[in-house]
Amino acid sequence: MKAIIFSEIDPFYLNKYDKIYEFHKWNFNEDNPKGRSFDLLNLSKEDFFSEKARKKLETIYEELLYKISLKLNKFHHKSFPPETWEILIGPWLRISIFGFFDRWETVKKIHILKDDIEIVMHKKSFEKSIPKDFNDFHELFYDDECNSLIYSFIAEFFSINVSVLPSYKSKLRESTSPSASLPNRSSSKKINLRNTSIKILNIFHFFHSLNSLFSKKYKRVLISGIPDYLKFSLFLLVNRKGFPHILDLKESKKRSTKKISYGFRLRNVIKIKSLGKYDSEKVNETSLMSQILEAFLCASIPRTYLEDFTFVQDYLVSKTPKRKFDIVYSSTDQWNNDFFKSWLLLQKIKNEHLKTVIWQHGGTYGTTKYLTHQESLETKIYDYFLTWGWNSKSSKILPFFAFFHLKNFISQKEKSEGNNRILVVSTRVKRYSKGDPWDSDRWNIDYVNSLKKISRFNINNHEIVFRVHPSQHRHGLDLRDILSEEKNINFDYFKNISNSIGSSKLILVTQNSTTFLQSFLANIPTICFWNIEINPFREESKKDFDKLKDLNIFQSNIDDLESFLIQNINSIDNWWNSKEVQDAKNLFCQKYSTHSKVVGKESLSVIYR
Repeated sequence: MKAIIFSEIDPFYLNKYDKIYEFHKWNFNEDNPKGRSFDLLNLSKEDFFSEKARKKLETIYEELLYKISLKLNKFHHKSFPPETWEILIGPWLRISIFGFFDRWETVKKIHILKDDIEIVMHKKSFEKSIPKDFNDFHELFYDDECNSLIYSFIAEFFSINVSVLPSYKSKLRESTSPSASLPNRSSSKKINLRNTSIKILNIFHFFHSLNSLFSKKYKRVLISGIPDYLKFSLFLLVNRKGFPHILDLKESKKRSTKKISYGFRLRNVIKIKSLGKYDSEKVNETSLMSQILEAFLCASIPRTYLEDFTFVQDYLVSKTPKRKFDIVYSSTDQWNNDFFKSWLLLQKIKNEHLKTVIWQHGGTYGTTKYLTHQESLETKIYDYFLTWGWNSKSSKILPFFAFFHLKNFISQKEKSEGNNRILVVSTRVKRYSKGDPWDSDRWNIDYVNSLKKISRFNINNHEIVFRVHPSQHRHGLDLRDILSEEKNINFDYFKNISNSIGSSKLILVTQNSTTFLQSFLANIPTICFWNIEINPFREESKKDFDKLKDLNIFQSNIDDLESFLIQNINSIDNWWNSKEVQDAKNLFCQKYSTHSKVVGKESLSVIYR
């Protein structure tokens, strides 16, 4: 008999099994064609998220949004339409559906093997696996304990035996931040200064908004989760678009004392027990998965949307302005902040004329063939979406400009003179998939093996330094440990990425992200490198990246990358400062990270009609 376990389980005590495999346990070794030491399920070559599968999941999303909205209305005695509930539950719902599908397909692979296999897990507390809010859900998403519950839940319908070991002391809810409990005086001063400045600005907003008493054209504006909020406020003021109220809504640590609503959470679980088992010849797989998924979502819905919903609404009464607003801008809170989303949901109910505007908050937007969850929902739910310069056929998506602080990302040129430092900026490697192309087993293995190959480049005595993403530790894998298996690996220890980039001769960005836009704007020699077979471009942006590729600014083949560096590293500044490269780089920035305010003004005029 074989066992598939999770990393929390010590295989030493599992003597009854002939072979033991671990979920998402990789052997990053180029000599191993499967990519794993024991790839029992051959997942390293799988891509569950085909175009057909993605379309199916989009349909399931709409169906479950409708069904869960009805359930929430009944539970809370409301009559909110699904598109209003979507403001609050959309990010959690979409990620949950795509993530569940990945686990479903994995368990189905076990079933197809027709082998004598058990899934081994520790006994779990159902109640402790329920997230408090969206941020808590995001943390639990990459946790082995919670994923073992999901896998075992699905396995039951595939007639796969689950062996449950006695529970052990869980580390589930411990903070992932090593300094979370330590006081930070510098940080406290910054927070106090920020709070004071926002209070002063909101007083100015109050007096300025008195103009609405004398002009019907005046728009009351609110912003939340906007980087560079002061500069953005002044931009609106200078362009006669009002001066916004700044809502700095922090999620309360206090929570409702209501007990878990087992009736709501488990009613559907009880119902689906009668559905029977998976049978590819007799059962409609999509229908079965959708019903099981609905039960799972109702059982695991964050408390903020269920038991704590009324508490949050009451809390918002004392923490938010009573005034009616015409336009609300956000860039991050519409995704991460359940308290803001709850407030916005209520505003939409009270004021059907309220316009909601989302400002792009990172790279990747407008370029990938498969939309990220953020881009998909933010361009769907809200009235307008402001890009960093790129255009779209949709009338809701308007070209704007990039965050103000990206322009201030200035090269510290005197530091890079004469140094031999090549900075490799890595992205997060995630143990479990949310459905993005760069979340898959295939991508993880290809990506890490590419980083290892780069570490072995012999680039004319230049030092190759790796910068690991600061939030890597939250995603279930330690990339630093994985890369440390290589000899003479060097890591970057600058806290601020601007210092790190400014102190380097060349930047090698290994994922489609904000970082290469920052280094482009700083005008530091930069090469982009990633696998476009796994993470392809959308048609509208492919020609823009092709122009970069023609000039070696973008590379997709690691051997070509090494060859280019060996031949050009000693004259990299000459290459970068050539007219052809500078023109191509500047043209790309004009489209994907512009700081021209002309287009921004035109888009504002559309919003303020």
